[in-house]
Amino acid sequence: MTIASPLRSGVVLLAALSFGCGDDGSTASGSPAATDTGQATTSDSEDTGSPTPTSAASTSGADDSTGSEPPSATTGGPELCGVEDSETPFFVLRHGGSDLPPADATLRLVCGGQGSFMIDFRVDVGGVNPAGEEVNFGLTLDVEGFNVGPGGHFFDNPAYPVYVGCEENDGGLSVNNRIIVFPPDEIADLTVLDGATMTLNARMTADDGSQIEFDATGIVSSVQDDSWGCCLDKECL
Repeated sequence: MTIASPLRSGVVLLAALSFGCGDDGSTASGSPAATDTGQATTSDSEDTGSPTPTSAASTSGADDSTGSEPPSATTGGPELCGVEDSETPFFVLRHGGSDLPPADATLRLVCGGQGSFMIDFRVDVGGVNPAGEEVNFGLTLDVEGFNVGPGGHFFDNPAYPVYVGCEENDGGLSVNNRIIVFPPDEIADLTVLDGATMTLNARMTADDGSQIEFDATGIVSSVQDDSWGCCLDKECL
C-alpha cells in the first residue's frame, strides 16, 4: 500500500494550489483477492452405501457466487479427522462393516483385541463443531431376558464420549469414532445371548444441545468361534 507523504511547507501548498490539476504521483493499490483458507475434514471410513436414516444429512457444496468451498465445521477449533462437513448434524451407526439397519439388525458379540467380549460400533459423524476432540453420545441397549446391567438395561451410557480427533491409538483396539458395548459381568455364559431380541437407542448431542436419535431392533448373535480363546483364557494377550 502506498502512503502519501505529508506536505513539508506552506510554499509547497501554495504551489499545488497554483497549478491546480497537477498529478501528485501517488497510485491506488488494489486489495489482493480474498483466498479461501477453509480446509474440509473428512472421515476415514469406507463407503458402504447410503447413510442410515438417522437425519436428513445434507453435505454443503461449493458457493456458486465465489466458486470457493465453504469453511470446515472445525475451523478455529481443534484438529478433527472424524467429523464430516455438513450443513445438517448427522451420524451413521455402523456394525460389522456396514450401516446398521433400523429393523432386523443383528448385533454380533466378538472377542476384542483388548481381551474382552464386546459389541463394537463405528460412528460416522458430521455437521458438528465440538469444543474439544469428543462428541457426546448416549447409547442404551436392551436384550430381552438379560437386562441385568445398570438402570435395568443390558448396557446404558447417557454420556459416551466419542473421540473424533486425529490421533490413532498405538496398538490394541482403536477407539477413534467408536462406541464399544461390554456385556454385563453378571452373565457368565455369553452363548446364552444368541438369538435374544434386542432394542437399541443411540443419540448424538448437536452443537445447540438438541438430540439426534437412531433406533434399531433385531437380535444378538453370540456364537463361539476360534477367536473367543483370547477372551476366555487370555492366551492371546
